[in-house]
Amino acid sequence: MKKFLIIAVGVLMLVVIGLEPVLRSFRYDIETAQLEAPDSGRFTRSVSCWFGDGWLERSECAWLYPSQQGEAMTALPVVILRSGLLTRSETATVYLSGGPGGSSYLYEEAMPWWRDWMQQRMGLDHDLVLYDQRGTGYATPRLDCPEYDAAARRLILEGASIDAQWKETVPLLEACAAEVPQAERREGLYSTATAAQDLRELVRALREEFGYREVHVYGVSYGTRLAQVALAEPLEGVGRIVLDGFYPAGLELIGRFADDYAKLLAAAQTQCEAQAGCAGASLRSLLAEALQRLAAQPVQIALPAFEDAAAEVGAQPETLRLTPENLFALVEAQLTFGLPVAELHALLQQAARGEFDARWEELAADWVYTLDDPEFSTLSMALIECRDNPPLRREAVAAAIKAHPDWAALMHTPDIAFEQCGRLGVRPQPLRSSVIRQPTLLLAAEFDPRTPTVPALEQAQGFTQLQTLVLPRSGHSMTDLDDCAAAAAGAFLNTGAAPPERCAAMP
Repeated sequence: MKKFLIIAVGVLMLVVIGLEPVLRSFRYDIETAQLEAPDSGRFTRSVSCWFGDGWLERSECAWLYPSQQGEAMTALPVVILRSGLLTRSETATVYLSGGPGGSSYLYEEAMPWWRDWMQQRMGLDHDLVLYDQRGTGYATPRLDCPEYDAAARRLILEGASIDAQWKETVPLLEACAAEVPQAERREGLYSTATAAQDLRELVRALREEFGYREVHVYGVSYGTRLAQVALAEPLEGVGRIVLDGFYPAGLELIGRFADDYAKLLAAAQTQCEAQAGCAGASLRSLLAEALQRLAAQPVQIALPAFEDAAAEVGAQPETLRLTPENLFALVEAQLTFGLPVAELHALLQQAARGEFDARWEELAADWVYTLDDPEFSTLSMALIECRDNPPLRREAVAAAIKAHPDWAALMHTPDIAFEQCGRLGVRPQPLRSSVIRQPTLLLAAEFDPRTPTVPALEQAQGFTQLQTLVLPRSGHSMTDLDDCAAAAAGAFLNTGAAPPERCAAMP
């Protein structure tokens, strides 16, 4: 009998293992969020997940109906990836996506990546909570503007001038914004203040309705600003906070971009020279030579197709017209993606000579690929940024051009750009800096062009329980790019462990 039971269990396991890939091959439709919302207050509804779990995985899904509603009912999808099969953990970490306008990629194909990030990269010993912020991803209503996205991408590939890009795209974005009720745009239904209230209500729901004793928060890029605003007031049950690529509330980065970027290039050059990786001309001087060469003669770069595009019958390879504007954006993007400074220096030496080889083609293709993200809501980004920040000032643009004449053509701002937020119907209500009182770990790359480390650290010094880990490298979103940072963040969220004093330098 005992032998029979062992055989039976073995057969059952083989059947389950064999069926699991088959079961995962079925697609699940996301359950509609359209039901009658309560008259007031927060409301949640558990639903069947729209994706399959592996045989040793367990997920839960729900809709959060926040208290702040617009004319169309607002509902935010929530996914809980459980660390155990039988029960929820006592603690959960909520992931706050970047942007603004970025979704949490809650579709089925992304779930294995999230499981790997949670278990392998971070090593979390508790549940992970994902959700789409209002206007993004699967949230309803979803703020889309495909006409803008398509036109912006085409104009970049064509190497259109800054004036031409703004002239064609602003009316398209304005038309999409007109689909959002005027009062919602004017009063800031799509703003960090509103998103912060949503987050506070999600935390309360996780504790009161899902039974978590403590909720940690991990924010990346814009998600760090969202965390800061949400925690400006006391919120019971919130434990530890990780800020990965801190984008401080109340700090308007556009006006100071040129100064911050110049300092970043200088610091990166100094470190690279110390490691004997950047001999000769500096990053900035090489970039200036390349920009000057392209101003006289733009270059056409072929874009290698990714596997899915290459497999399409009759697909034609795309090209990018490399202008000074496109090269400047491409270099910034590669620093954001974590390209080693020494490699960037070598590439800029080529560009200064007018040489753009296959490596440049690969990097250009990576950059253009990021412009195709169907999960990103450009309209959400525009409405939120216009609400959160003071209006763009002509004097700030003029001062930047005066201080950095070699970048003057790249910082030209057409008149329509100064009018954009008004045309979108947004009334600015700039954010103010605030203090986080929970134990906080701030992760930063020393050479991050998107969220410069110096101003981030300056504001974070007021946080009452702050620890920092600044990595001597390029990049943005350190837990995705750096093993040391991921391990430090995971240990901090699990036990509150202090980060190492430093991680190894990246060449």
